[in-house]
Amino acid sequence: MHPFDFSTATDLEAVIQAMAGNPGVRPITGGTTLVDLMKLEVETPSHVIDINHLGQSDPSISRVSRLADGG
Repeated sequence: MHPFDFSTATDLEAVIQAMAGNPGVRPITGGTTLVDLMKLEVETPSHVIDINHLGQSDPSISRVSRLADGG
């Protein structure tokens, strides 16, 4: 595995700004296979941003809800 920087996102806008124009930045959250791909050196990000808590504290991120058609 290649060395990388790690940070925890403070808000959605910070994640968007960090990723804009920087292909070496990857977000990580529960249920992703990013770490497995990094171990296999398929993915080699220079910076990983933890976004796990954003949906719980950032009002700019919409919640999951049922649509009128059942979706």
